[in-house]
Amino acid sequence: MKYRLPVFILLFIFIGTITAVIYASDVQAKQTDEVARLRARADLYWKAQVKRDWGSVYDLLSPVEKAGLSKKRFVKFKEKERAIRYLSYRLADVETSERYGWTRIIYKAQPADLPDYPPRTIKIWQIWEKIEGNWYPVPPSRREDFPQLPPKMRQPKEERALLKRVDAFWRAKEEQDWQSVYEYLDPDFKSAVPAAEFLQKKAMFLYLDHHIEWVEVVDNRGRAKVLYTYRLNDPTIRKARPVEENMVESWIKVNGHWYRQVPEEAAE
Repeated sequence: MKYRLPVFILLFIFIGTITAVIYASDVQAKQTDEVARLRARADLYWKAQVKRDWGSVYDLLSPVEKAGLSKKRFVKFKEKERAIRYLSYRLADVETSERYGWTRIIYKAQPADLPDYPPRTIKIWQIWEKIEGNWYPVPPSRREDFPQLPPKMRQPKEERALLKRVDAFWRAKEEQDWQSVYEYLDPDFKSAVPAAEFLQKKAMFLYLDHHIEWVEVVDNRGRAKVLYTYRLNDPTIRKARPVEENMVESWIKVNGHWYRQVPEEAAE
C-alpha cells in the first residue's frame, strides 16, 4: 500500500515553493532595477566629465562632498585645475550589492595642457554608494572604506571563511581573551612579539560590541570593515559613554588560515 501525504501538507509545500519563487523573482527584479539606475547615473557623470560640464558633475556628487562646497566654487576650481582631459568613455559593466555599486569604465584621457600628448586608455572599477535611494560616486579620499571590486570579481567561499575569523577575533577582544586574540595575529607579528610579552600589556580599551559591515578577499589578502563600540579601560571613568568607531582591517591567509595583519610599527 502506497503512503500518500495529506492534502494540506502537499498544499503547504506547494504554497511554500511558489512563495520562494516569487521572492527570488522580486529580489532579482530589484537588483536589475538598481543596476539600471546606477548605469543611468554613471552615464550622466561621465558624459559631464567628457564635456567638462562641471556644474552637472557637481550635481551628481554626494551630500558629503557637497558639504561646505558651493557649486560656484567647485566649477571655478575645476576650470582652473586643468590636470586631465577626458576624451571619451565606455561603460563596460555595472554591478550592485545592497548599498554598494561598481561601474567598469574604460576611458581615454590626456594631460589637459598637452594636446599633442598621445591619449591613454585606462580601465577602472569606479566605486559608488547609495544614499537615501540615489547613487553617488565615491571620492578617492574614501575609496579605502569600500570593497574595491564587485562580488563577482572576488572569492565568496574565502570571504565566508574570513567573515567567521573576523567575527571570532572581535568576540575574543570583547571577552578580553587576549590569548585567543594573540593566536589570530599574523605569524610575522608573533615571531617578533612573544606571547608572554603581548599578554603582559594592559589593554587600553574595553571592547563592547561589533558589527562587520563587509569583507573582501582578493588572492591571499583580505580586508574587513568593522563598526565597534568601546570605552577606555579605566575603572575611574566607567560611567563614560561608549565611543563608536569603525576601521578597515587587513588580513592575510597563511597556510590555509586567515590572520589579522598587524602593521610593522605596532610590532616594534
